[in-house]
Amino acid sequence: MVELTCPQPEPLVSLTEEIESLTPQWTKGGCDVLAQDLLAAPIQFRVIDVDAFFDDEITVAQYQLTQADLDRRSVDVAIPEAVTSLVFQLDTYLTE
Repeated sequence: MVELTCPQPEPLVSLTEEIESLTPQWTKGGCDVLAQDLLAAPIQFRVIDVDAFFDDEITVAQYQLTQADLDRRSVDVAIPEAVTSLVFQLDTYLTE
């Protein structure tokens, strides 16, 4: 699982569903955050291996998104020796 903490005036936490795989892919989970908040403070995340008796924390990290990340609409974070690749999709919505 991935626990994602998005910056806002108060941090917003999102947790993905549990997937039994060595190469999981999630399509649900995330935060609705203003671009200015994403650019002002890093996202924080924990990767967790869920087991029957004890959950193992694989890694805890943070990443400061840039305007280039927002323009690209995704960011691929690698954490050597913990996570090969963790891709965050960034969807943008216009508000009135």
